[in-house]
Amino acid sequence: MPEIATLGLIAGNGIYPLLVARAARQCGVREIHVAAFENETRRDLADAADTIEWLRVGQLSRLLKYFSRVEAHHAIMAGQIAPKNLFELRPDLKALMLLSKLKKRNAETHYLSGRIAGRNWLAGWTESKAPPFRRR
Repeated sequence: MPEIATLGLIAGNGIYPLLVARAARQCGVREIHVAAFENETRRDLADAADTIEWLRVGQLSRLLKYFSRVEAHHAIMAGQIAPKNLFELRPDLKALMLLSKLKKRNAETHYLSGRIAGRNWLAGWTESKAPPFRRR
C-alpha cells in the first residue's frame, strides 16, 4: 500500500476514531483532518487531529468540500452514528440524491460508503478497505 501523507477521518462516536487517529500517526500519516459530528464525536479527538470540522449528520457537500480544501484524498470512516441522530437527519442536496438512489434502507456503513465512493463525488480519492493502521 502506498504511504498515506494526509488522511481524512470521518469520525462517529466512541473511542474507535481516536484509536484510528493515533494508530495512523504511528504508521507515519503526517496530517489527519477530522470530519466530526455534533452530539456524536468525542471532543478530545481534536487533540489528535491537525484540523477538525464539526458537521451535522447529512451534510455530505460540506464534508466533501472540507476534505477537498485540506487535500485529504484518502478517507476512512471510524465509529458509529447513533440511530437517534439518524432520525434528526437534515440532508443537503447531495445527501438527498444519494439517499434517493439507495436500494437498501439500513444503517450498514459499508453499503452506504460504497454508494458514496461509487459516485463521482469522491473524484481523486483513494478508497482502502483496511489500511495498515486500521488492522492494529
